[in-house]
Amino acid sequence: MPKIWSPSGVMVTALMKNKTLGRQLFLFFLAFSLFLLGLLWVFQTVLLNDSYRIIREKEVDQAIKVVGKHINSPDLNQVLEDLDQRKNIRVRVGEDFQLPKILDDLFDLDLFPHTLSKTHSYSLKDGSRVSLTFYALLSPTDPLISTLRFQLVLISFLMLFLSILAALYLSKRIARPIVEVNDQAKLLALGHYQADFKAQGYVEIDELSQTLNQAARELSKVEDQRRDLLANVSHDLRTPLALIYSQAEIMEDFPEERKTDRIHTILEETQRLSLLVNALIDEAQLDRGQISLDIKTFPLTRTLKETIHRVNTMVKDQGYLITFSWDEDCSLQGDQEKITQAFYNLLSNALAYSEPGAPIEVSQEKKKNTVVITVTDHGQGIREEDLPHIWTRYYRGERDKPIPGTGLGLSIVKEIVALHGGQVDVQSSYQKGSSFFIELPLKS
Repeated sequence: MPKIWSPSGVMVTALMKNKTLGRQLFLFFLAFSLFLLGLLWVFQTVLLNDSYRIIREKEVDQAIKVVGKHINSPDLNQVLEDLDQRKNIRVRVGEDFQLPKILDDLFDLDLFPHTLSKTHSYSLKDGSRVSLTFYALLSPTDPLISTLRFQLVLISFLMLFLSILAALYLSKRIARPIVEVNDQAKLLALGHYQADFKAQGYVEIDELSQTLNQAARELSKVEDQRRDLLANVSHDLRTPLALIYSQAEIMEDFPEERKTDRIHTILEETQRLSLLVNALIDEAQLDRGQISLDIKTFPLTRTLKETIHRVNTMVKDQGYLITFSWDEDCSLQGDQEKITQAFYNLLSNALAYSEPGAPIEVSQEKKKNTVVITVTDHGQGIREEDLPHIWTRYYRGERDKPIPGTGLGLSIVKEIVALHGGQVDVQSSYQKGSSFFIELPLKS
C-alpha cells in the first residue's frame, strides 16, 4: 500500500486519505462488532473448559467455608443436602478419621466419574478433628461446546446483520451534519458569503456552525469593505489624474497658459496621489508586520510645531488655521517619521471634517511617564454608533457630505501608536466636533 507523510510527520496511507468520514465510521463500527464477536467465540469455546473449572473451584472453596460454619450444628445435614442438590458438590469423610455419629449415612454415595476434589480438616465439639473431602461434579463440556457453537453461529449471523445496519445508521447519522457543514463551507470558499450553516445534532457541530456563520458574516463585511475601498480609491485616483491631465494638456496646447497656478494645481494633485498610494502601501506593510521602526530620541514638541506649520502653509488659502499649545518641551524615543505620519493623519482627518474658518486645536501635555497629544476640531463630529468602529481599516461611517478617502488613515494611526507601546482614544459629539488623543510612553 503506498504511503505518504503528512506535514506533521505522521504517516498516513493514501487509501485512508481517500475514504469519506461516513465510510470510515462504518468500517470502524463493523470492525468493532466483529472484534466483540471474536471475543465471544474465544470465551465460549476455547476458554470454556478453563473458565468452567475455575468457577467450580471457587464454588468448592465457598462450600468449605459454609460447612465450617455448620460443622457442629444440627443443620449440617440440611447444609450438605443443599450443596448436593444446588451445587452438585458431595462430601466424604477422610479414611483416617472415625466418622462422628452426626455424619452417619451422609456419605454412602458413589463418587462422580469426573470430579474436582479438595480436602479440609475441621475441629468438632469434643475436641476431635475430622477431615472432609469435597467432590464437585465436572460435567463433560464437549457436548456443551457443540451446542454453544451452533448457537453462536446463529447469533453471529444475526449480530453481524444487526451490526451492519447499526454501523450504516450511526455512520450516516454522525457524518450527515459534518457533510452539510462541508458543503456550505465549499460555497463559502467560492465567495458565497451568504452561506448558512445549520448543521445540528452535536454540541461540537452546533458550535462549529455558529463559528462558521460568524466567519461568513465577517467575510461578508470584509468583502463589502473591499468593494468600498476599490470604489473610493478609484474615485480618489480618477479626480487628481483628471485634473493633472487637463492642466497638462492645456499647457501643452497653449504655451501661454503655463502659469504658476496651473503648475501649483498639478503639484497639489500629485501630492494627493502620493499620499493615497503611501497610505495603501503603509497599511499593507503594517498588515504583514513588515514595518520596521527606526527608534531614536527626537524632539517631539519641535516636530509637532514644524508639521503644523507646513500644514498651515498649505491650507491657509482655504481659510483653515491650526493652533498649538504645550506645557513644556519634551523629547521621545521612537520613529520620528512614523509618529509624524500618524500626527499628520489626525490633522488631515480634522481638516476633512471641518468647515473653512472653523478652529482646529492641537495640544501637548506631558504627564509623569507619558505624553498626550490632542487634536480637536469643531466639525461634523461622529455618530455614537460609529465611534466603536472608526479605528477599523476601511470603515467609513455615514457623512453629511462626501469626503474623499480610503478609510485607512485612523487605522494606520492606531497601528503606528501601538507599535510604540501607546494608546489612542476619541471623544466626539455629533454636529459639535471631535477630540482625538494619542498617548505615548516617555522613555529615558
